[in-house]
Amino acid sequence: MKPISIGQIDSLIGAKQNFCDCYLVSSLSALARTQRGRNILQQNVLTDGDAFCVRFNNVYGNAEQYLVRQEECDNLILTDKYLEPIALRIPHNPLVKVFEVAMTKLLKCHYFKKPISSRMIECREIFEYNRPSVFMEMFTGIRPVTLNETSMSNTLRGKKDSLKVLLDRISDDEDGAFVAGTGFTFLNARFRSWHCYNIDNIDKNTQVVLLNDNKYQHKVRADYDDIRSKFKFICGYFGDML
Repeated sequence: MKPISIGQIDSLIGAKQNFCDCYLVSSLSALARTQRGRNILQQNVLTDGDAFCVRFNNVYGNAEQYLVRQEECDNLILTDKYLEPIALRIPHNPLVKVFEVAMTKLLKCHYFKKPISSRMIECREIFEYNRPSVFMEMFTGIRPVTLNETSMSNTLRGKKDSLKVLLDRISDDEDGAFVAGTGFTFLNARFRSWHCYNIDNIDKNTQVVLLNDNKYQHKVRADYDDIRSKFKFICGYFGDML
């Protein structure tokens, strides 16, 4: 097997989220935006054209590999509550499917790698619902920076100073990979509840954050106050961490 291609990695940057796995799609998109993240993707995902080998560098301290066959990806189909296939306007990203199958296999072996808060949510596919930090650390082997991800607080209001320091530092980092996630957002038309967005760009001078929503395939502008009051956590890597 040989490493996946640059084109396959590029496809992750704008990959469409179809299942309830924004944590996974946004994490992959974040890694694909950075050079060091791209290197890890090439090192950890090998293919011979008919199958893939996905390596997770840290599962309870051990490296594990999962073989994903093309037929397993083909059999992963988005369905409605009646198990009828849902027609997709944008085809499901093939490499995202590989990771979804690999995460299903991993979670079957390591049930507690899905936090209890995620296990309590009803889902059709095992890989759905999780924390970005859980996937990122298992895949890269490096613990990401997190702010408020596991807190009971639904917003970052209580982290005003540390949030500004983090956002400013992300703005200065040319090769960072970060995800911002909401908690429950009551009657908010701009930001979805319990959803992960990619941080595309930050201008610390104007305090404007540009976010990417993989679910609806559009960009969202937010200022620092929006992030503090409407988002629950930030998770990811500075360039020199990977």
